[in-house]
Amino acid sequence: MTGDSQVPISMPTTDDQDGSRGKKRGGVFFGGPLSAMLLSLCFLEQDGVLQRTIPWFGLLPLFISLDRHRHDLKWRLLHGLFFGFILYCWPLVLSGEWNKTSILATAWANLLMIGSWMLFCAAGGVLLRKPSRLAIVPGLALAWTGLEYLRVECIPLAGPWMQLGQTLKPENPEGQLAAAIGLTGLGFALCLVNGTFFLALRERRGRVQFFSTLVGTGAAISLLSIGGLVGAMLRYLEHPPREAMRIGLVQTDDGGSEDHLKLARQLLNSEPQLIFFPADAFVARPDSQPGIQTELETFAREENVILVAGMILEPNSQGDRSRTLLHIAKGGGRGEHGRGGTLAIDIKEDQSILAVSDRISHSAYHMRRLVANGTLLFLVAGDGTQKGIDNDPLRNRLLAFRALETGTCICRATSNGNSAIVNNTGTRRTLAPRNQAWAAVSSVPLRDPRRGITYFVAGGWLLGPGCLVLLGILLFLELYRLRKNSAERRNTRPQDSARPS
Repeated sequence: MTGDSQVPISMPTTDDQDGSRGKKRGGVFFGGPLSAMLLSLCFLEQDGVLQRTIPWFGLLPLFISLDRHRHDLKWRLLHGLFFGFILYCWPLVLSGEWNKTSILATAWANLLMIGSWMLFCAAGGVLLRKPSRLAIVPGLALAWTGLEYLRVECIPLAGPWMQLGQTLKPENPEGQLAAAIGLTGLGFALCLVNGTFFLALRERRGRVQFFSTLVGTGAAISLLSIGGLVGAMLRYLEHPPREAMRIGLVQTDDGGSEDHLKLARQLLNSEPQLIFFPADAFVARPDSQPGIQTELETFAREENVILVAGMILEPNSQGDRSRTLLHIAKGGGRGEHGRGGTLAIDIKEDQSILAVSDRISHSAYHMRRLVANGTLLFLVAGDGTQKGIDNDPLRNRLLAFRALETGTCICRATSNGNSAIVNNTGTRRTLAPRNQAWAAVSSVPLRDPRRGITYFVAGGWLLGPGCLVLLGILLFLELYRLRKNSAERRNTRPQDSARPS
């Protein structure tokens, strides 16, 4: 044979990685941004069919792009970067704050939060390279849930921003399931359903496509049915009259302490038992703090009402600003301070309500622990430090899910956002207009400790930490496998290069 006749013999030698590199050039680059834009539509006020169906397939473009670039880490990280960037900055578009300065300040200040989605895309490519089909779907859901739990619970600024479960509305049947598995569990279930539909698109065998579609559709219908039963049970438990407390909420549009007290006096005709102010309602210097406290004690003594407020201390010589929660007892008793983000307020023997900061209300772990200790009602002291970012839809929906998880009503007072009262079924009883001076009194039911706690408080909260632990175990096994393969290649290299004598 001649040398020319030997050329076609070596040409067909290809492997899976070379094929994937060919696909990479024709891959779907806009998968990450497209998924982010689809999921952002779920936060619109309209409750149409589109908003209710997007969460069950909204991750498909992202999964398809990760599959196309499963051998290229750089492209997967870009998908995660644009996915997180769009999800984080879409409130700026809705609020009309679409300018270069605010976008850059928002994005770069929270690049660590966006990095969690980049880590998921990096891990997703590794999972998609596995030959087992059964490992892909639960592996993606495990990685998503573990990293999401790590981001929300460990990064202080990540609380109100999008979790996958927040794409569902808490008042709908599918959202009511949060009372059993929590917001983290809803995200896990949504990722599983998206993964089964992705498997149907990825595989070429008709039988696999049929069963994957059947499983995904059945899982979505099952979640809707179970959520409807859980919601009916919650409404049944809420129907008997429970002990209630008349609470007045005060909201001012960047007003001072005089404006807050003026609005509070307008509520006295409605006979509130407690008046709740935002976290930044009163500002005082450390040396003059007893002055503003004395004024509040005089107000509480004259009107015979409980006051719960937030106080900001002016910057000291180092420029630090510290916050504290302040409670003035009925009759003008001495105020109690809470600097750790929580402040217990005793209303009866062995019964108390709890004032917490915004950050505490973002954490499912902290809220569950406080309810397990006997909290009857939550007062969330919000502030207006992020006025330029319209994230109130995210905050209000997150509070609704926290109320569903814990079975406890939540009252939130803020200076220029949406002050609201959410009952234990996740529906809003009272909602204040944005950026307006407003005050109202509402009768808020207290949680009945005799009816026990929700399934989430009892054990559903373990899903998020469990996924994080399993994700760590999988990472350890993957590193061990890579190290073992590297050692085997080093040991076999001298034998492959040895020549026969």
